[in-house]
Amino acid sequence: MRYMTAQLCQLDKRNWHHKPKYLLAWLDFHVFGDFESAKGELYSLIQMRSTTKQLASFYKTEFESPGKHYLYLEKYIRLLVLVLRNLKDRDDLQVLYKKVAKGEASLFNSHELSMLIKDTLEELLEPATEAKSGQEEVAPLVADDSSGARLS
Repeated sequence: MRYMTAQLCQLDKRNWHHKPKYLLAWLDFHVFGDFESAKGELYSLIQMRSTTKQLASFYKTEFESPGKHYLYLEKYIRLLVLVLRNLKDRDDLQVLYKKVAKGEASLFNSHELSMLIKDTLEELLEPATEAKSGQEEVAPLVADDSSGARLS
């Protein structure tokens, strides 16, 4: 199935059809566990450069229902957040958080997406802060050990 979907993406020269790319990213993430490949497919749908204001890099086709474009974008961002969480990519999550906060007009439920990204960032930052605080607690024990007393 992945091969056929990849062939569909290659036939799309104008990059109009975004659903096969999302399907590839979904398959890579959920079925094959290839997070880097899923990230690459989603980056072809979402602009992650901090210099551009535009969040989506796919077009609303004439056959799409009104408002569907916003729902697709939200679905793609949710999958991207999952991928970035599994890759522990805090830098890209921070860029995505800023872009979602600025691009409220192009999203259906921007507040909920912002909260999801913020919670994911906090989840990724917690182990780093726990490790730092754990190191601070260990340091005095090593310094006290120089006196020759044994710690039991």
